[in-house]
Amino acid sequence: MRDTRSNSYDGFAARHRRTVLLVLVTLTALFGAAYVIINLQAGKYIIAGMELAMTVFAATLIVIVRGTRRLTEWTIAFIIPFYAVMMYGFYSPNTEVTVYSWVMVIPLLAHLLLGRRLGAVLSLFFIGCAGALFYHRFGGASLVQTPGAIANVTMATATVFALAHFYEASREQAERRLARMAMTDALTGLPNRAYFEQIFEQEKQEHVAHDLPLSLLMVDVDFFKQVNDVHGHEAGDAALRDIATAMRDNVRQGDAVGRLGGEEFAILLCNSDKRRGQAIAEELRRAVERCGCRHRNKALNLTASFGVATLVASGQTFEDLLSRADRCLYSAKRAGRNRVVVDPPKPAGGAAPGTMPAPPLMSRHPAGPGQEAQKPER
Repeated sequence: MRDTRSNSYDGFAARHRRTVLLVLVTLTALFGAAYVIINLQAGKYIIAGMELAMTVFAATLIVIVRGTRRLTEWTIAFIIPFYAVMMYGFYSPNTEVTVYSWVMVIPLLAHLLLGRRLGAVLSLFFIGCAGALFYHRFGGASLVQTPGAIANVTMATATVFALAHFYEASREQAERRLARMAMTDALTGLPNRAYFEQIFEQEKQEHVAHDLPLSLLMVDVDFFKQVNDVHGHEAGDAALRDIATAMRDNVRQGDAVGRLGGEEFAILLCNSDKRRGQAIAEELRRAVERCGCRHRNKALNLTASFGVATLVASGQTFEDLLSRADRCLYSAKRAGRNRVVVDPPKPAGGAAPGTMPAPPLMSRHPAGPGQEAQKPER
């Protein structure tokens, strides 16, 4: 089971970087045209031609960047020529020393557009190039013979680089933390419903593409309301954490456990048909039954009921599959709890007119103390 949390974070970062790149290419297209005119009037035809090419490229990217999925590649394709034109400006004998103020832009743009690692590599390379060109052009001038002048340039460049680097590191860390908070259930540490749906959609695409079965278990803790009423909500929270741990520790690598809300959980089983889903659900039912939840030295002997449904059509949504598993779960509750009910197979060509649908497939187990079959509550 792939972890989509990194994908979600990448989505946050991509939206941020896409906006920055759009601003940059728009400014390049607007001001690039002005620089072309200025350099043509000054007789600097080579750099005017380079800036004209960058202006046209930037104007084209305004359209491309809005919808591309290859944002990093297009960013690199733009920023390297952008910096290359800057380096040529540093090298040109007709430019003044003030043009080197543009070196401060290098680390800012690289980190904002490419992130901490790639941005740092690109920044250091082009800052090194700019430093070599600066020394080549002005190394013998009295302007840079004093240690103070060299120290000012070096310190200013290092400060901008450090600020850009550590700001980007802090921003990435904050976005990861927010992404985890947005996708994780605070009590159990499991994926919440929104994140679990993302996992389902990705796994559904993978399993449909390779014609593999995909099953969903819906789990509800039996008589959980009584735990809260008798022992208090703190005991209920402790029980939910223990049950979540028991299920997480007993699923296969690649399966996913999530909390839907309250005492309801869902488990996505990759490459599992109904028979395999029923067997895994049985293992998990026994794991919950023996997990031995305790709170303040009091044993909480809990059980859970399971409903199992398997994806049968590529057009089925998460809600479709969850609804089928939920119906099976209610059947397990009505039959006495602490058992597994599997969604019945659909007859080929659909049921004949006037016939009853196949009954759910049920694993029968005795209910826990006080868990009479006729009670409808969960």
